Amino acid sequence: VPVPSAENSSVSVSPQNPTKGDSVTVSGEVKDKNGNPMAGREVTVVLPDGTRVPGVTNDKGEIVSKDGTPITFIAQGSGDVKVFDGTSADGEPLVSATVTVSEPKPAVIGDGSSVSVKPQTPGDDELNPGDTAVVDGKLVDDKGKPIAGREVTIVLPDGTEVPGVTDENGRVVGKDGQPITFTAGDKDGAVKVYDGSDTTGKPVLTTPVHVVAPVEPVKKADPDHSSVTVSPANPNKGETVVVSGVVKDSDGKPLAGREITVVLPDGSTVPGTTDENGKIIGKDGQPISFVAQGSGDVKVLVDGDPLASAKFTVRDGSADNNGNNNGSNNGGKDNSGNNNGASDNAGKNNGKNNGNKGDAAAQNAQKSAQVLASTGAAVTAIVAVSLAFVSFGMLALAARRRKDEE
Repeated sequence: VPVPSAENSSVSVSPQNPTKGDSVTVSGEVKDKNGNPMAGREVTVVLPDGTRVPGVTNDKGEIVSKDGTPITFIAQGSGDVKVFDGTSADGEPLVSATVTVSEPKPAVIGDGSSVSVKPQTPGDDELNPGDTAVVDGKLVDDKGKPIAGREVTIVLPDGTEVPGVTDENGRVVGKDGQPITFTAGDKDGAVKVYDGSDTTGKPVLTTPVHVVAPVEPVKKADPDHSSVTVSPANPNKGETVVVSGVVKDSDGKPLAGREITVVLPDGSTVPGTTDENGKIIGKDGQPISFVAQGSGDVKVLVDGDPLASAKFTVRDGSADNNGNNNGSNNGGKDNSGNNNGASDNAGKNNGKNNGNKGDAAAQNAQKSAQVLASTGAAVTAIVAVSLAFVSFGMLALAARRRKDEE
């Protein structure tokens, strides 16, 4: 029995111009030359990608799959859907329909999208120079739905451009599917996410990157390497004394900008600091000084702890005045020698000369004592007075000898 011809068959696809990824349904009818539906006719449907789908016609002549459901496929590329009569796809198809597939329009990146940067180390919430940082980003559309497969470019704080893509959850990852990481520098910056490969426009997402520099431990002042001195070390009472010194750490390196306190012998304190060389100065940048009143120690404190001290001795200026008085009294004794010489008429001239010499010696001794006293050398003044007494004794002895000879 000859097989009836199916020359009045037809096929169509819906939608005819799908977007890539859309579902496409194949519809068709197989009819004989008189236009009557041909039920139970086996057919083969070949999709645009070459896939063969066995089919059959129902009682209305409509093309369906073997299980009686419509034949569908996912649009990937343009091409023809072909229907062959029978189980073979050889020869010419009964009918065919063209499918034109278009690329989908990029989804609008919604306000719910985000990007941030965090340290890679779990539990670490502070990014320090040299730390490994992770870019954590996600793209969603205007309805909050994750945008998968979106090509992006991530620009790191140092300007490096990293190609990326979004995974099935909309997460921004590298082309290898791994998280995007970078090493934090020593300065703040930003991570920017661009839609596509063009980085000349405005980024769709931006996040600041804050780098926290580690705090250097404060080095302690070391008494073994620090020092303090006073000048002069033996001042006169009322004289100005200058405090100098240097503050150093245990490595012998000067400590600049350290707050110090100078404790004077009377218990009063003077705030100060150290310059760039660790030298002790006042808050005004000038040397620290005070007026000597009594002997004692000058102490330097750093952070409230004693660092160094210097002892000095104040000389009492009243010792100089005693030297002047002694010189005057000695001069008076020289005058008495002159009176003794005057009591003897025969030795008057000799006594007077000797007295004059005694007066001159006394005056010289007194001047010496005054000069020495003005310099504060009290001990030297006492020695000068003693010499004057010796001179008086020798002159008096000489005067007596002349008188005895006469």
